[in-house]
Amino acid sequence: MYRAGRCVLRRADAGKRRPGPPPRRRRLPVREHLGAVLSALLVAAALLLDALFGEPRRFHPLAGFGRLAVWLEARFNPDGRGRRLHGAAALALLVVPAVALAGWLQQQPVEGALFSALVLYAAIGLNSLHQHAEPVAAALARDDLDAARAGVSMMVSRDTAALDAEGVSRATVESVLENGNDAVFGALFWFLVAGAAGALGYRLVNTLDAMWGYKTPRYLNFGWAAARLDDGLNFVPARLTALSYALLGRTRIALARWAFSWAARRCITDNWKPARRWGRARCRRVATSPAPSSWCAMACCCGWRRSPWSRCLWRVPAMLEHGGGVLAAVACYGIEPADWLDLSTGINPAGWPVPPIPPAVWQRLPEAGDGLVSAAAAYFGSACALPVAGSQAAIQALPRLRAAGRVGVPHPAYAEHAHAWRAAGHAVTAWQPEQGVATLDVLVLVHPNNPGGQLYSRADLLDWHAELAARGGWLVVDEAFIDATPDASLAGLCPRPGLIVLRSLGKFFGLAGARVGFVLAEPALLGALDDRLGPWAVSAPSRWVARAALADTAWQQAARPALLAAGARLADLLRRHGLAPAGGTALFQWVRTADAAAWHERLARQGILTRLFADPPSLRFGLPHHETDWARLAAALAA
Repeated sequence: MYRAGRCVLRRADAGKRRPGPPPRRRRLPVREHLGAVLSALLVAAALLLDALFGEPRRFHPLAGFGRLAVWLEARFNPDGRGRRLHGAAALALLVVPAVALAGWLQQQPVEGALFSALVLYAAIGLNSLHQHAEPVAAALARDDLDAARAGVSMMVSRDTAALDAEGVSRATVESVLENGNDAVFGALFWFLVAGAAGALGYRLVNTLDAMWGYKTPRYLNFGWAAARLDDGLNFVPARLTALSYALLGRTRIALARWAFSWAARRCITDNWKPARRWGRARCRRVATSPAPSSWCAMACCCGWRRSPWSRCLWRVPAMLEHGGGVLAAVACYGIEPADWLDLSTGINPAGWPVPPIPPAVWQRLPEAGDGLVSAAAAYFGSACALPVAGSQAAIQALPRLRAAGRVGVPHPAYAEHAHAWRAAGHAVTAWQPEQGVATLDVLVLVHPNNPGGQLYSRADLLDWHAELAARGGWLVVDEAFIDATPDASLAGLCPRPGLIVLRSLGKFFGLAGARVGFVLAEPALLGALDDRLGPWAVSAPSRWVARAALADTAWQQAARPALLAAGARLADLLRRHGLAPAGGTALFQWVRTADAAAWHERLARQGILTRLFADPPSLRFGLPHHETDWARLAAALAA
């Protein structure tokens, strides 16, 4: 450490040493600390220059280096024919002379200090990162999506025209995380390790990785050396970056998310690899960015607020979350699992009472003729029903059944819909009813909405369906929360062409663990979906339980009024404590408040888990079960 300052001092002492006995060891070797002091002064000078002037507006050294890299790549990798050796040679020609020159210059007694400060100033980009990210956060805060898209387009290389608010915020967070490592933490780390030469070499390799480190036919071999060297140089800085996010934010939440992300990655790789390569594994919804620091992105978003750019970062959501997560809450707050009151899911706490399952059911493969489809037809009022492993399975598969097109999804709504259509290559836009469907190929609605609870009028739904179906489009209606108000369902209208209804047994019936849902649509579409999902999509025990629950009309008729009464009771309780719901269903209430995060934290510290939304700031409260749970919630709200 502290090589930057010691290099300057070593040159100044050249020629002054005389042979003699070794000096006695002093208790306070002041001279040994001068290197550390000078290093701190150089870092402070570079940060001051960055704060005052930002990145150089013209003649940025990295811009000139980039042009030289383009020129050299054209000669070493013509038409993408370059091999790994060619890429390594080009990298060495570009980086080694510059690093050697920097190493010689930083040894000079006076010029070395000035040179080191200027190199570090050019290597870091803290001010620029804040200037680019803050306008995006401000635009999202005032619901100006066009301005937010324009702002994020200055930070990422992808097309941002089709991004919704969630996509913009995710892209912003990913960019801030990756560039926070590359342009701040990584550069500072290598400056402290090897002085100006270390910071310069790191940034040059980082730039070459950004230019050549793609797994495309042109750069797959040629860019290998740059990508691997960048991985190696980032191995330690990325982990220090991750640690800083945990220490500078809400530490317990950050560390819990970090541990969860680590555990998820260990499920898909059994050996340690650089964080950048872990990011490319695309572990489902856990740190999906390929950034070196992305594996703690959730930690950052859970409270990293002290850094200069945190004002714009912590306000925007980075990735998809769902209700539940009691084990993560246990790790975060230190409260035992049995002591939690989980109100985060919207699942009926008094679900259908599951009887003992016959042993033979566990020992047989699922069979289509077991009566499940007949029970579903009687319950939904349509014989065109396909059992699936929860409606989530259909949400992920349906976008793959048609060519890429224009898809409208309301916001806020269940975020998996927009994510699945976007992942399949469709252009997803945030949709509002007044926009109509003239510009859409597919309209996806959550009815009633989650989390808002809004129900669309039957006339509007039929009009939108007719307009879409006339040109081969789809109306996809997710009715996961509609069972308490079955008269509002469109399930009985299937199999109309272009109408797809998704139903779930996880909410009203409280059978979330069984993972049973249904898709109601025209037979041809159900056949294509069935082929894509493959055989035995739903296990035999789950089919047995689902068939019995769908046939239990007595329980259903008793559960509906009880849930409607409980939903009204919850709304009244929240209203009495200053949290008037903005919407809801029989199974949950949705509260919009600027203090959503504070309320979530306040209740969590008392062992009550709610569902926190960042955009817009809001909370979703599920139903308590027993009277003791109702009393506990009331006491926590009043505390």
